[in-house]
Amino acid sequence: MKSVWKIIIPVAVVAAAVMLYMAGAFPITGAKPHLKYSVSSSCCPTSYEGVETDQVLLEVKGSYVYLKHVILYPCCAEFNVALDEEPLERGAVAIEEKNVGGMCRCICRYVISIQVGPLPEGKYVVQLWGVEFQDQEPFLRWEGEAFVGNGKACVDMCGDGVCQEFVCMAVGCPCPETPDTCPIDCKK
Repeated sequence: MKSVWKIIIPVAVVAAAVMLYMAGAFPITGAKPHLKYSVSSSCCPTSYEGVETDQVLLEVKGSYVYLKHVILYPCCAEFNVALDEEPLERGAVAIEEKNVGGMCRCICRYVISIQVGPLPEGKYVVQLWGVEFQDQEPFLRWEGEAFVGNGKACVDMCGDGVCQEFVCMAVGCPCPETPDTCPIDCKK
């Protein structure tokens, strides 16, 4: 009977840990951020007056960054969206859009919904690169800032006698200073 308990107890502990993780009560720290996306499209009207040609909306919920990219782009496109993991170490979330489909002689409105996370607490520069297609290189379409977590990501160094104009983008780095935000250190 002792040999049965030697098997049952470790299995029960692992099962309980998996259930707690699935319920969100036992998060795995240091989890690698991943990207999820979806794309929807619709034909555009014959008149493009008043139609937004390139719009990005950014939102942060918990440890996830959400982007909604609305773009007018030639029909027959098929988008792949990827996360460049190298800039994450420097506090940047670089998202790359690529057309792996074709091009047609019409314009469609695409809505690309993107989720990146989980991200550690901190301040991030979020970049949207695209649209790569065959010999067309991607370019920086949009850039913004996101703050993940409840606390302030940067350290307020205003008053130390040094104008912190250029700073790192990780938790614990100095907050950027300008003559408006810190007139004591950054005299005009």
